[in-house]
Amino acid sequence: MSNIHFQVLRDLVQLYGTLAVPDYMNICRCLVFLDDANGLAEILLKLVNSGTENDVLLGYQIAFELIENATQEFLARVRHHISESTPSKSTDDVRILLLHMHSIEHHLHFAVGKAT
Repeated sequence: MSNIHFQVLRDLVQLYGTLAVPDYMNICRCLVFLDDANGLAEILLKLVNSGTENDVLLGYQIAFELIENATQEFLARVRHHISESTPSKSTDDVRILLLHMHSIEHHLHFAVGKAT
């Protein structure tokens, strides 16, 4: 990607963040393209530790989207940053989700295949 693409993505991150209700889903999509695992991990931590149900659910939704769209290397860096944060139940849940989701999908695929 060229410098202009990176600058546009950075500008979008700032724009989405200044909305009355920040658009965290699109911020995180931009951060994936910018390869900013730490920035994305910080948003996940903020959401899952916010205490509001909608934010926690949005954090989990972003984690699921990451599993579907991000590289394993990017996910590993997000997990690493999350693991260095202050532990909490929600933080541990997101870290475990990012770590084990592919194994869960594999086991479900296997189980469904055996059931049919």
